[in-house]
Amino acid sequence: MYLGKIVELAARDIIYETPIHPYTQALLNVIPIPHPQWRKELQLLQGELPSLFEAIQGCRFHSRCDKAKEMCREQEPLFKELRKDHWVACHLC
Repeated sequence: MYLGKIVELAARDIIYETPIHPYTQALLNVIPIPHPQWRKELQLLQGELPSLFEAIQGCRFHSRCDKAKEMCREQEPLFKELRKDHWVACHLC
């Protein structure tokens, strides 16, 4: 969920093994890994959070998504089933 909208929905194992939405991928990327040999470089989100007091046009995540296109800024993506029981709201997925 990002700013009150569900962006990806699937069983826990599916989300951890094959995250599709860029926000889900970003969340999973920052999970701390305690074993020093398995650590990876963190890729922190860039961009600005939209104002919660103004209506958001397009995808709520577009201002922080490094893959965003013009349609992401203009149209809210539909929540669609990309794989069996794996739902995503993203124009680019």
